[in-house]
Amino acid sequence: TKQHGQGALLVQAAWKYLFQRAIEWRADKGRASARPVFLWEDEGHTFFSQHDVDFQPTARDCRAIHVILSQTIHNFLHLGHSPHAVHAVFATTNTQIFHTNGDPDTNRWASEKMGTELTTQLKVSVSSEPKHPEQPKNTIWDSWTFWPAEEEQKVSTSFDESRDKAVQPERFFTLKMGGDGECEAFIIWVGHKFKATGRHYRLKSVFENPVN
Repeated sequence: TKQHGQGALLVQAAWKYLFQRAIEWRADKGRASARPVFLWEDEGHTFFSQHDVDFQPTARDCRAIHVILSQTIHNFLHLGHSPHAVHAVFATTNTQIFHTNGDPDTNRWASEKMGTELTTQLKVSVSSEPKHPEQPKNTIWDSWTFWPAEEEQKVSTSFDESRDKAVQPERFFTLKMGGDGECEAFIIWVGHKFKATGRHYRLKSVFENPVN
């Protein structure tokens, strides 16, 4: 597409559509012995099509892995694709990986996918009260001057339960990008739980050898 522009994009779109239809019509569809295939789309927003809405929900039955790579959700929307179609496709992708990102809208979208968690907060309050009422002494001065009363402290505790986002949107700003040899990403695995966290998502660090 960088070299041949719109003409190259039309060829790619036709090739992708024919691949999807061929996989949907494969003779061994539904068999465990069917050979797995994959559709790899770097800069996936460039090749997004309305047929993806029909293909993605049944891609697993066709033994097809659909990999879509892009930087932000806006990459899809600014090209004029239907927001409903875009979100429908991503709603049926069972594994999603989010690296560091500087787009607030994409980060909020990713945060919402993580869901919410019930948190319990312990609240402690301390108050001081006089042990005994202040009493005047039997002198003329005590009619308007009281002796200071001793005080005692009372401590009360309570528990407050509330729901909050499991991963705050700001967290995606701070993920490591790999410059020091370490790259971080949140991974969502719909319908499953990671043993390490007991949740459907986890933060994963990938170590790479830094380039000298």
